[in-house]
Amino acid sequence: MKTRISISRLIGFILSCLGVISIILILSVEEGPHALMSMREALPICGGIVILEIIAMILSIKGVNAASDKQLKLRRLGVAGIVISIGFLLVISFVICMDFMGPRESPPTEYPLIQST
Repeated sequence: MKTRISISRLIGFILSCLGVISIILILSVEEGPHALMSMREALPICGGIVILEIIAMILSIKGVNAASDKQLKLRRLGVAGIVISIGFLLVISFVICMDFMGPRESPPTEYPLIQST
């Protein structure tokens, strides 16, 4: 009996790895005056990567389900794609929440005196 490799599982794993690599490249850009983009400017890109990861997770789940029905090779590849996608989605949601809830400018401690005329 010849074993086959599920294409959806392989594509799901590759997409999940590409999402992780691309977000590492985006977040590793240094902040400051010489930064290429701020985190707020990178949010649309992060949104696209999140969609990519969701597609990768769906394809990996589809591939694992096909592997349980048939004797397909590399079932662990689909499981790895699912784990990477879920881990990535948890980490990126934490990063985005921390960016919005991060430190803000504190209000002034001394209020100017109001002078009446």
